[in-house]
Amino acid sequence: MNFAKNKKIQSVFAAALLAILCFVAYSPTLTHQFMIDDYLYTTKQVSHTFNQMSDYFTKTASHHYEPLNIFINVTLFKFLKTPPLLYLTNIGLFSLNCFLFFILILRLSKNFMLALISALLFCLHPYNADMIQHITFNIIFVTFTFMSLSLITLDLSLNDRLLKRYYFISLFFCVLAALSQEISIIFPAYVAILLYYKKTPLKKIFILALPYFLMSLIQFSLWFFLAKPKLMIMNHAHRFQLTFEANIANFCHTIQWYLSNFIYPQSIVFMYSFDPIKSHIGLYCLWFFVIAVIVIITLFLFRKRFYSFALLFFLTGFIIVFPASRSRPIYGILMEPYWLYFSSIGIFTLTALLITSVYKKINKTLYWLFLLTLCAFLFYHSQKQLAVGRDELTYTEYWLKKSPDNLLARGILGELYIYNPIPISNDLILPMINNTKIYVRDNHQDLALKLGEKILLKTLPTEQRIDMLSLMAAAHEKNGDPIKSRKIVNQLITTNSNPNIYIQISSIFDQVAMPDEAIKILDQCLNVYPQFKEAYLLKGIILGNQDKYEASIKVWEKGLEVDSKDTRFMRLIEDAQKLYSLREGQSSSPKAMRQ
Repeated sequence: MNFAKNKKIQSVFAAALLAILCFVAYSPTLTHQFMIDDYLYTTKQVSHTFNQMSDYFTKTASHHYEPLNIFINVTLFKFLKTPPLLYLTNIGLFSLNCFLFFILILRLSKNFMLALISALLFCLHPYNADMIQHITFNIIFVTFTFMSLSLITLDLSLNDRLLKRYYFISLFFCVLAALSQEISIIFPAYVAILLYYKKTPLKKIFILALPYFLMSLIQFSLWFFLAKPKLMIMNHAHRFQLTFEANIANFCHTIQWYLSNFIYPQSIVFMYSFDPIKSHIGLYCLWFFVIAVIVIITLFLFRKRFYSFALLFFLTGFIIVFPASRSRPIYGILMEPYWLYFSSIGIFTLTALLITSVYKKINKTLYWLFLLTLCAFLFYHSQKQLAVGRDELTYTEYWLKKSPDNLLARGILGELYIYNPIPISNDLILPMINNTKIYVRDNHQDLALKLGEKILLKTLPTEQRIDMLSLMAAAHEKNGDPIKSRKIVNQLITTNSNPNIYIQISSIFDQVAMPDEAIKILDQCLNVYPQFKEAYLLKGIILGNQDKYEASIKVWEKGLEVDSKDTRFMRLIEDAQKLYSLREGQSSSPKAMRQ
């Protein structure tokens, strides 16, 4: 038989190769423990809510509407129960995804080598390795399966006389994808791209794609009204009152993070977060403009080229990135790689196109050596990625190191340290101190005290130990034990015979929403050190932050009596006068305020 011309043999070969590679590469997950989110099903928190089949379609477990996701995981965790079987399911589903990837590219490009190399790169990349080691990401693989099958059957309908049969099968798979996970909400865009690449007339594109867009609209409506994502977003939306240019900069940063880890995987996590970008905004905007020009040129001038299809397919995934990155404002701007799992078909295909384009231009031995080296490079980094996912603690420590501003990672890790007899990693002490600060501020005093006790077992630098003891004092105060609180504060003051100790303690109290206690500590400082101007400065700031402008001005005026040349006091007094004037609508002179 002629392998090069027999598509069935090619498909069987590709399926076998991809399945073997998937098992070899990802069999280490069979020794992994349960991971983040698995507890929702291991503790049956979700299954207790969904008692009848109708519950899966009328109730939600979170700010997501994904009935098939809940049904599949409730069923899997009920019957499989142990991690190895659940991870084996992920490997099987991912193998199917790789094969469907191969089939889709083979059908569209008619190029076996291109399709196989694209699928191999997809199979071995650490982005997907990270997804496999999260059991509940099985729904992403299921959604990919339905979306791929929908595109494949749509393509069949364009090349077969039995148009209606394949077209309606495609619509059916689209419905299943919509019920699985919200990344499918932009699936109609992929449909339009495929139709456009197949040189379908614009009128026919509109007619054929319209049902997909209508299903997407229904999916969005069900999600919006049943899961109510708006409530979660609006509670912290004030964090994202950004300019148009700043929004573009943050969007471009998410693209940069994804592409940098695509090229050289070194900080892949399932949820990356960062505070809104404030610098290099102009440079980001220029980058965005260049990308937009490339997309427009590709769309209109190179419609017949397969790389134009691949580029548009990949960039389409970013339609969902902008709104999704703001879906949890409390955590900052987010980037979750699974949002681009389906659209990554495009970038892996582009990479394979680049590789195959040099096949005829270089020595064949060098070509195959390069390809094997690239696969080995990806395999190595996938194994590194799997090594950090052997259990929840190891993964969360790694996650926080790679995304240090991630409040979710910090919160999960804090509770792992609290409830398990495990030492705190030395390079995560500072994040855990910040975690304790959040616990005190948000009135979770028991958690703060437990975590604080573990942190204080470590050998800490002087400044960190003072901060930690100050937090413990604040926690005891909020917990209704002022005697313990005062004892810790007095010990700190006695041990550190320096007026700056008062500043450090009162700053911590102020940061955990205890301004009155902070002012008492500063008053104590001024009784002992009446010429210590920093105490006047901080006391006035704390009062000003409570909109007590008259009181803050009086304090800063006393500070000026101590040091009449300190311009900080003058500037703060002037600012406070302006704010007071705006609030009261009267003269901003200190004299008028005192009256």
